[in-house]
Amino acid sequence: MILDRLFARFYDSVLKDTEEHGLRDMRAALVGDLAGTVVELGAGTGLNLDHYPAAVTRIVATEPDPHMAKQLRAKVADGHGGGASRVEVVQAGAERLPVADGEADAVVATLVFCTIPDAPAAAAEAVRVLRPGGVLRFIEHVRSSDPGLARWQDRLDRPWGVLAAGCHPNRDTVALLRATAGLEVGEVRDDRLPKAPKLVRPLALGEAVRA
Repeated sequence: MILDRLFARFYDSVLKDTEEHGLRDMRAALVGDLAGTVVELGAGTGLNLDHYPAAVTRIVATEPDPHMAKQLRAKVADGHGGGASRVEVVQAGAERLPVADGEADAVVATLVFCTIPDAPAAAAEAVRVLRPGGVLRFIEHVRSSDPGLARWQDRLDRPWGVLAAGCHPNRDTVALLRATAGLEVGEVRDDRLPKAPKLVRPLALGEAVRA
Protein backbone atom coordinates (compact mmCIF):
# COMPACT_ATOMS: atom_id res chain seq x y z
CA MET A 1 0.00 0.00 0.00
CA ILE A 2 1.09 3.55 -0.74
CA LEU A 3 0.31 4.66 2.82
CA ASP A 4 2.52 1.91 4.25
CA ARG A 5 5.38 2.93 1.97
CA LEU A 6 5.02 6.57 3.01
CA PHE A 7 4.76 5.63 6.69
CA ALA A 8 8.04 3.72 6.47
CA ARG A 9 9.78 6.44 4.46
CA PHE A 10 8.96 9.21 6.91
CA TYR A 11 8.96 7.20 10.14
CA ASP A 12 12.32 8.45 11.42
CA SER A 13 11.45 12.05 10.55
CA VAL A 14 8.07 11.86 12.28
CA LEU A 15 9.66 10.44 15.43
CA LYS A 16 12.61 12.85 15.47
CA ASP A 17 11.23 15.21 18.14
CA THR A 18 9.90 12.29 20.18
CA GLU A 19 13.31 10.63 20.12
CA GLU A 20 15.16 13.81 21.04
CA HIS A 21 12.79 14.63 23.91
CA GLY A 22 13.14 11.34 25.74
CA LEU A 23 12.35 8.25 23.71
CA ARG A 24 15.98 7.75 22.68
CA ASP A 25 17.03 7.70 26.33
CA MET A 26 14.22 5.26 27.14
CA ARG A 27 15.46 2.92 24.41
CA ALA A 28 19.01 3.06 25.75
CA ALA A 29 17.88 2.28 29.29
CA LEU A 30 15.66 -0.55 28.09
CA VAL A 31 18.41 -2.56 26.37
CA GLY A 32 21.60 -1.21 27.95
CA ASP A 33 22.24 -4.16 30.28
CA LEU A 34 21.23 -7.01 27.96
CA ALA A 35 23.62 -9.77 26.87
CA GLY A 36 23.76 -12.78 24.58
CA THR A 37 21.15 -13.33 21.87
CA VAL A 38 18.38 -10.75 21.49
CA VAL A 39 15.30 -11.07 19.31
CA GLU A 40 13.70 -7.74 18.47
CA LEU A 41 10.05 -7.73 17.46
CA GLY A 42 9.09 -5.29 14.74
CA ALA A 43 12.50 -3.65 14.59
CA GLY A 44 11.16 -1.07 12.14
CA THR A 45 13.86 1.19 10.73
CA GLY A 46 16.37 0.13 13.38
CA LEU A 47 16.13 2.90 15.96
CA ASN A 48 17.19 0.51 18.74
CA LEU A 49 20.27 -0.85 16.99
CA ASP A 50 22.89 1.56 18.29
CA HIS A 51 21.75 1.17 21.89
CA TYR A 52 22.64 -2.51 22.28
CA PRO A 53 25.78 -3.02 24.40
CA ALA A 54 28.80 -5.07 23.36
CA ALA A 55 27.61 -7.90 25.63
CA VAL A 56 24.83 -8.57 23.11
CA THR A 57 26.54 -10.90 20.66
CA ARG A 58 23.65 -11.52 18.28
CA ILE A 59 20.60 -9.48 17.31
CA VAL A 60 17.79 -11.08 15.33
CA ALA A 61 15.90 -8.03 14.06
CA THR A 62 12.50 -9.13 12.77
CA GLU A 63 10.29 -6.83 10.71
CA PRO A 64 7.24 -7.90 8.65
CA ASP A 65 6.84 -4.73 6.57
CA PRO A 66 9.02 -4.85 3.42
CA HIS A 67 9.48 -1.07 3.31
CA MET A 68 10.62 -0.92 6.92
CA ALA A 69 12.82 -3.97 6.43
CA LYS A 70 14.52 -2.31 3.46
CA GLN A 71 15.54 0.67 5.61
CA LEU A 72 16.57 -1.67 8.42
CA ARG A 73 18.88 -3.60 6.09
CA ALA A 74 20.38 -0.35 4.83
CA LYS A 75 21.22 0.77 8.37
CA VAL A 76 22.81 -2.58 9.16
CA ALA A 77 24.84 -2.35 5.93
CA ASP A 78 26.06 1.06 7.12
CA GLY A 79 27.33 -0.53 10.34
CA HIS A 80 24.56 0.35 12.76
CA GLY A 81 24.22 -2.10 15.61
CA GLY A 82 27.61 -3.58 14.77
CA GLY A 83 26.71 -4.36 11.19
CA ALA A 84 25.94 -7.70 9.56
CA SER A 85 28.43 -9.54 11.76
CA ARG A 86 26.08 -9.04 14.72
CA VAL A 87 22.67 -8.14 13.27
CA GLU A 88 20.51 -10.56 11.30
CA VAL A 89 17.55 -8.88 9.60
CA VAL A 90 14.60 -11.21 9.03
CA GLN A 91 11.37 -10.21 7.30
CA ALA A 92 8.92 -11.99 9.57
CA GLY A 93 5.97 -11.24 11.81
CA ALA A 94 6.12 -11.57 15.57
CA GLU A 95 3.54 -14.36 15.51
CA ARG A 96 5.97 -16.77 13.82
CA LEU A 97 9.56 -16.07 14.77
CA PRO A 98 12.36 -17.85 12.86
CA VAL A 99 14.12 -18.71 16.13
CA ALA A 100 14.47 -22.04 17.93
CA ASP A 101 12.81 -22.78 21.27
CA GLY A 102 14.73 -21.22 24.16
CA GLU A 103 17.34 -19.66 21.87
CA ALA A 104 16.95 -16.05 23.03
CA ASP A 105 18.28 -14.46 26.19
CA ALA A 106 15.99 -11.48 25.65
CA VAL A 107 13.13 -10.30 23.47
CA VAL A 108 12.71 -6.58 22.88
CA ALA A 109 9.51 -4.80 21.84
CA THR A 110 9.28 -1.04 21.37
CA LEU A 111 6.08 0.51 20.05
CA VAL A 112 5.22 -2.70 18.23
CA PHE A 113 2.50 -4.67 20.06
CA CYS A 114 -0.02 -2.03 18.97
CA THR A 115 0.40 -3.08 15.33
CA ILE A 116 0.73 -6.87 15.58
CA PRO A 117 -2.37 -8.48 14.01
CA ASP A 118 -2.42 -11.35 16.54
CA ALA A 119 -0.84 -9.92 19.67
CA PRO A 120 -1.60 -12.93 21.94
CA ALA A 121 0.17 -15.21 19.44
CA ALA A 122 3.17 -12.87 19.43
CA ALA A 123 3.35 -12.91 23.23
CA ALA A 124 3.23 -16.71 23.18
CA GLU A 125 6.02 -16.75 20.59
CA ALA A 126 8.15 -14.57 22.85
CA VAL A 127 7.71 -17.17 25.59
CA ARG A 128 8.65 -19.96 23.19
CA VAL A 129 11.92 -18.41 22.00
CA LEU A 130 13.06 -17.21 25.43
CA ARG A 131 15.22 -19.43 27.61
CA PRO A 132 13.95 -19.98 31.17
CA GLY A 133 14.82 -16.80 33.05
CA GLY A 134 15.08 -14.82 29.83
CA VAL A 135 13.43 -11.41 29.70
CA LEU A 136 10.94 -9.58 27.54
CA ARG A 137 11.68 -5.86 27.67
CA PHE A 138 9.05 -3.48 26.38
CA ILE A 139 8.17 0.15 25.75
CA GLU A 140 4.60 0.30 24.47
CA HIS A 141 1.99 2.98 24.10
CA VAL A 142 -1.16 1.60 25.67
CA ARG A 143 -4.83 2.10 26.44
CA SER A 144 -5.28 5.11 28.68
CA SER A 145 -6.31 4.71 32.30
CA ASP A 146 -8.34 7.90 31.85
CA PRO A 147 -11.86 6.84 30.79
CA GLY A 148 -12.38 9.90 28.61
CA LEU A 149 -9.19 9.43 26.62
CA ALA A 150 -9.80 5.67 26.41
CA ARG A 151 -13.17 6.34 24.78
CA TRP A 152 -11.49 8.53 22.19
CA GLN A 153 -8.91 5.81 21.58
CA ASP A 154 -11.82 3.44 20.89
CA ARG A 155 -13.61 5.88 18.59
CA LEU A 156 -10.52 6.69 16.55
CA ASP A 157 -9.04 3.19 16.49
CA ARG A 158 -9.92 2.45 12.86
CA PRO A 159 -9.01 5.78 11.20
CA TRP A 160 -5.81 6.01 13.24
CA GLY A 161 -4.89 2.52 12.12
CA VAL A 162 -5.30 3.45 8.47
CA LEU A 163 -2.93 6.40 8.87
CA ALA A 164 -0.43 4.64 11.15
CA ALA A 165 0.16 1.28 9.47
CA GLY A 166 -2.33 -0.70 11.53
CA CYS A 167 -1.62 0.81 14.94
CA HIS A 168 -4.31 0.26 17.60
CA PRO A 169 -4.11 3.11 20.14
CA ASN A 170 -6.51 1.38 22.55
CA ARG A 171 -4.64 -1.91 23.01
CA ASP A 172 -4.01 -2.92 26.65
CA THR A 173 -0.64 -4.58 26.10
CA VAL A 174 0.30 -4.89 29.76
CA ALA A 175 -2.89 -6.83 30.51
CA LEU A 176 -2.16 -9.03 27.50
CA LEU A 177 1.34 -9.85 28.75
CA ARG A 178 0.08 -10.55 32.26
CA ALA A 179 -2.41 -13.02 30.80
CA THR A 180 0.27 -14.85 28.79
CA ALA A 181 1.18 -18.28 30.14
CA GLY A 182 4.87 -18.57 31.01
CA LEU A 183 5.46 -14.85 31.52
CA GLU A 184 5.82 -13.15 34.88
CA VAL A 185 5.41 -9.40 34.48
CA GLY A 186 7.40 -7.36 36.98
CA GLU A 187 7.10 -3.69 37.84
CA VAL A 188 5.65 -1.58 35.04
CA ARG A 189 6.37 2.13 34.88
CA ASP A 190 3.73 4.46 33.51
CA ASP A 191 5.05 7.35 31.44
CA ARG A 192 4.15 9.56 28.51
CA LEU A 193 5.40 9.33 24.94
CA PRO A 194 7.00 12.76 24.45
CA LYS A 195 6.00 15.04 21.60
CA ALA A 196 3.31 12.59 20.47
CA PRO A 197 -0.43 12.95 19.74
CA LYS A 198 -2.51 12.63 22.89
CA LEU A 199 -4.14 9.50 21.50
CA VAL A 200 -0.89 7.53 21.76
CA ARG A 201 0.77 9.33 24.65
CA PRO A 202 0.08 6.84 27.52
CA LEU A 203 3.20 4.69 27.76
CA ALA A 204 4.17 1.54 29.67
CA LEU A 205 7.78 0.45 30.24
CA GLY A 206 8.69 -2.82 31.89
CA GLU A 207 10.02 -6.34 31.91
CA ALA A 208 8.50 -9.79 31.93
CA VAL A 209 10.50 -12.90 32.82
CA ARG A 210 10.13 -16.30 31.18
CA ALA A 211 9.16 -18.61 34.01
